[in-house]
Amino acid sequence: MAPKLLRDLGGIYLIYNKITGEKYVGSAIVGNRLVKEAVDQHGLENFVFMQLKSVDADPLSGETDKHFLLDLENYFLELFKPEYNIATLSQNTYGYHHTEETKQKMRDNYSNERREQIGSLNRGKNLSDETREKVRQAALRRGPMSEEHKQKSISNERPLLITDISDTSFSKAIFMSNILVAANHIGCDEKTIRRALKANGVVKKQWLVKDYLHC
Repeated sequence: MAPKLLRDLGGIYLIYNKITGEKYVGSAIVGNRLVKEAVDQHGLENFVFMQLKSVDADPLSGETDKHFLLDLENYFLELFKPEYNIATLSQNTYGYHHTEETKQKMRDNYSNERREQIGSLNRGKNLSDETREKVRQAALRRGPMSEEHKQKSISNERPLLITDISDTSFSKAIFMSNILVAANHIGCDEKTIRRALKANGVVKKQWLVKDYLHC
């Protein structure tokens, strides 16, 4: 996901250097000198930009909640301990209170993450009648989705942690937003990831994977 797109979406983001393994976590990808210098040194193509969690509104009240956003940011700062972040915890005037409630909110809402992300990209856009008709015709040609296809789509949306096979404690694990992202990172297909998740978690005798929400 490109930095420009991430700036247009509310939430928590991660930048991962594929060469050094260093990371940056924040609620905005602007103004970080260390990240800029690293991109200049290694090239933009060697960085992965991921949205860890989209937050348009508080999942309980439906209103914007800065406390919740800061708590989420601090949660991921503690989880990844990103090297490009100067501050260990997100700076705020409210103080930091890391709670089990935040973790549960994330688990309860993750299944809707992808739908919300896609929806936020299209809010406020007015489609022409011609575009609407093209979309309608394309949908009619596709036909109904099979139950097998539905289950495969749901399975692919699982967030994962991946790490080197020697890191059995997952202390240096990398967060992957879904199976397809993890497969691209490792260089395999999604079926290989799914088989590993059902077995011992080993992929290509080099990687360990596990389901993030069941850690």
